Amino acid sequence: MGKKSRKGTTIADDPYLAANFDPDRNGGLRPEDVSTQNAKPLWWRCVKGGTVRWSATIAAFKSMGGCPICRSNSGYPGGGMSHDIDMPA
Repeated sequence: MGKKSRKGTTIADDPYLAANFDPDRNGGLRPEDVSTQNAKPLWWRCVKGGTVRWSATIAAFKSMGGCPICRSNSGYPGGGMSHDIDMPA
């Protein structure tokens, strides 16, 4: 489990958030460094592969249900959209 931040639990305490968190694009932050109460956009990556990366707040990430490509392709991986894209904020 992740350590407690000053604001409560961290992304590391949530396995789904931690798995999708993109450490390469978040300026050296690690899941255990970021409170789940953080309201700033963070970079996320699809855990199913490819290079889909997008920026969203934690609240937006949770409401969208993860990867926007997987969400739009109900039959993933047979959907027509590529997973090798970058989705900036």
